[in-house]
Amino acid sequence: MDAPDSLAALAGWLWSFIAHVTTYRGLAASVLDAARDPEAELSASCQGMRDAAAKLLSRAQDDAAIRPDLTVAELLCVTNGIAVAAEQRPQDTPRLLSLLIEGLQQHA
Repeated sequence: MDAPDSLAALAGWLWSFIAHVTTYRGLAASVLDAARDPEAELSASCQGMRDAAAKLLSRAQDDAAIRPDLTVAELLCVTNGIAVAAEQRPQDTPRLLSLLIEGLQQHA
């Protein structure tokens, strides 16, 4: 989280997040539900995750590294999609995450 490059810090956190939620089959889907529904069973447990993602996203947006219209909910949703896919095809994870980061970068 403290990497000098805000984009690298965000990408590193997203990679760690995917690695964590794919530890147990089905956890990524449960975290996705919690991210979308504040009443979901895991919602309170996921608050720290949302806060960390929001801090890193805001920093990257302030540095004009990531498009300014992206919300933390959207970021977590698409990252969870990669995590769900990773449960079936873990070898695709690096490419999918790379595509996500490249697609979210702000271009002049």
